[in-house]
Amino acid sequence: SLSLFPLPLPLPLSPPSPSLPSLSSISLSSLSLIQPSLFGHFVPPPETRSPDSTPQTSTSLLLSPPPPSSSSSVDPNSEEVVYKDGVVVAGSLDGLISLLLPSQTHQIEQSYVFAFVLCSRLFIQPHQLLGRVTKIFSSLQKQQPSSSTDSGPANKIVELLSEWAEMFPYDFRDERMMRSLKDVTQHCASLSPELRRLVGQLQAALVKKLSVLDKYEHILAQVNAVSMERLINPKTQVNILSVCDSPQELAQQLTHIELERLNNIGPEEFIQTFVRCPEETEPLYRDMKKTSNIEAYVEWFNRLSYLVATEICVSDKKRNRAKLLEFFLDTAAECRKLNNFNSFMAISAGLFMSPVTRLKRTRSKVSSSKLHTIEAFVDPFSNFSTYRHALVSAFAQASKSREKMCVVPFFSLLVKDLYFLNEGMSNR
Repeated sequence: SLSLFPLPLPLPLSPPSPSLPSLSSISLSSLSLIQPSLFGHFVPPPETRSPDSTPQTSTSLLLSPPPPSSSSSVDPNSEEVVYKDGVVVAGSLDGLISLLLPSQTHQIEQSYVFAFVLCSRLFIQPHQLLGRVTKIFSSLQKQQPSSSTDSGPANKIVELLSEWAEMFPYDFRDERMMRSLKDVTQHCASLSPELRRLVGQLQAALVKKLSVLDKYEHILAQVNAVSMERLINPKTQVNILSVCDSPQELAQQLTHIELERLNNIGPEEFIQTFVRCPEETEPLYRDMKKTSNIEAYVEWFNRLSYLVATEICVSDKKRNRAKLLEFFLDTAAECRKLNNFNSFMAISAGLFMSPVTRLKRTRSKVSSSKLHTIEAFVDPFSNFSTYRHALVSAFAQASKSREKMCVVPFFSLLVKDLYFLNEGMSNR
């Protein structure tokens, strides 16, 4: 299990068991027992839904519930696919799968491929989806044999698989996916030199992405091992100022770490994190979960928060504690300048933990204006409105800048927002 300190609002990292309360059933009164925490003032969760209102797993996918309208239409050749203003809004599972491969009546769209392959895992496992796509490919090949690699079915399925591997490479950690991919690509590569080249590019790109993930997970394992060693052997602990005494440099290094960890989170992990399923289908979702990058990223936030509090509290002299407190205040300010809001919030959480806030004399030695600036920014009033305005401004500035600028959002709040969005549309 994953502890989300100092965030008192637990994330639904796995389908809730009958003995544990769901996130939506946790009251604010129970959260108030966890003090101090600047994350304890969340907006009240929506009313607890009844078991009958859990996400439906029928064969009809509603991407967006279309109101009755004269502009809505059903494509008779697409197995009950519903369009509204030329956009797919609903359809049977088979009908929506058929749209993944182009035909004479429609062309493949990258946005549709992303949305459907992402959301379809609520109804069917990725390897099963790939198997059904392969059957459609075989049927199209028999109906329309063609030696042209520009418009033939083989060229189209290679294009689809390339987009799938680019968008959701972690799906291919499943041996069943790799077997299906190997069978299809071997057949396509035998049809023409051009397809052989495209298949080679697909395989090389996929291997590269999976290798990056394996390396990242290996690094995480090493970091965890070193952390445990420091807990066991106090002699391995060093003062952070002896490693890096520049707030600006530390903020830059923290931003590099944030970007690496954020970049390794796949979009499908949010689906796997928030999905609620009946007990009989729970193994299906556990079977699909091949990564734990969201959990690792939340754990990184907690580790940074506790590092800040620990470094300040372990010092036995008030002068050194004040120096460290000032150092972390400056580091937080530098993180904010770099639009690294996640590290900023993590450092702030450490600075406002109760062991640190009890150091009244130490806090009196640092600039009160710096403390007030951070307190104003992390104020949870109006659901962190100050932070949200700063985030919007940072995105606008980054989009207009000619230089590359990064924006790292406060991840725990982002996850909370996504969770309640999912709760609000849980049956759609």
